[in-house]
Order: sequence, then C-alpha cells, then structure tokens
Amino acid sequence: MDKVITILLFLVLAYVLYIKFQANSNGISAELLRSKLKAESNIGIIDVRSKQEYNGPLGNIIGSLSIPLSDISNKIDFIKSKNYDEIYVICLSG
Repeated sequence: MDKVITILLFLVLAYVLYIKFQANSNGISAELLRSKLKAESNIGIIDVRSKQEYNGPLGNIIGSLSIPLSDISNKIDFIKSKNYDEIYVICLSG
C-alpha cells in the first residue's frame, strides 16, 4: 500500500511540475503582459479569435490586431511589416 501511495504522490508531483514548466515556456501572465505593454512600445498583440469573439462580451486588448486564426497565414507579410520587437498571440483558450 505504501508503494502505491508513493507512486501516486510522485505522479501528482510530476504532473504539477510539467504544468508549471509548460506554462512558463509557452505563455505569459496577464500581469506580465500588462507591465510589458506599459514599459515597451513596440510589442504586437495578435488576437486570433473570430471577429464575433473579438468584438464580443469578453472584449479585447486595445491596440491588438484582430486576425482570425483562419486568416493568419494570409497576413504573415502584414505582421512582418510592423517590425515588432515581440509578438504575443491571444486566443479564446488563453
């Protein structure tokens, strides 16, 4: 029984660490993005939600570009022309 509990605790710890490092490598918190936007002026935010979601009740980030995910491949040159130092992508799931 002790082995089962030890294995379960190990698996839970491994899962928590995986989630923590996964989020840190692929995302940014809202607070950090907010502070970066205040401190730096050449940051691009691309919102890939649909137009209805972008204009819907959840709102959007002022100054963000609304480019639905289905159109993103057609807008790559446009995005590159902005010469952003950093680009962040916003979607409905985070």
